[in-house]
Amino acid sequence: MYNKKYYIGVLCLVFLMFSFVSAVKPITDISLDFDTGLVIFSPTQSQFEVYEDHIFNWQVFNKSNGIILTNESVNCSFGLLDMKGNSILTHQNPTYTNNAFRFKVTSGNFTEGYHNIAIKCVATDGLIGGQKARSIYFTEGGLNIDEGRATIIIGLLGILVLLLFISLFALFNIDGYMGKFILYWVSHVLAILITFSAWQMELMVY
Repeated sequence: MYNKKYYIGVLCLVFLMFSFVSAVKPITDISLDFDTGLVIFSPTQSQFEVYEDHIFNWQVFNKSNGIILTNESVNCSFGLLDMKGNSILTHQNPTYTNNAFRFKVTSGNFTEGYHNIAIKCVATDGLIGGQKARSIYFTEGGLNIDEGRATIIIGLLGILVLLLFISLFALFNIDGYMGKFILYWVSHVLAILITFSAWQMELMVY
């Protein structure tokens, strides 16, 4: 009876571990590239906390000569889209301070998961322009786990699961009462560690 109970429990823990730990897809950053036009530079932060307001900043340069442009010579618009490409908001007149365009988006416009931002700038004379689109990711804690970190964490959890299997195997094959008692609690501690680690991973990712 105990044998069956513990092995079923271990299988459930393994299933939970691999369902909690998943790597987030790479963040993409796309700029249309031409010989002349405007170059838009924005910070590369790609993970954000979903329940906070966020200010998006960018600078605009003339690609042909590298000169930074101000709001007197460039008009910019900012767009936020959901993961399916549906527009959430569009703003035509971002503020301009300290050589950078800025636009504040309140937390009510975000949900957990992928979003896309699109920045478009056109010179006031209408002769040149440029645009930049990138994907960003929102989580409850503002963090995600890339593939490398996920591989390491899955490996560590795998070691814990292996130790749990070993302790359970020894538990059902040892004869001494004291040995069974010790291995029983070792198995419990390992099971708790695996469950807690998987739970922490879920909080970090989602």
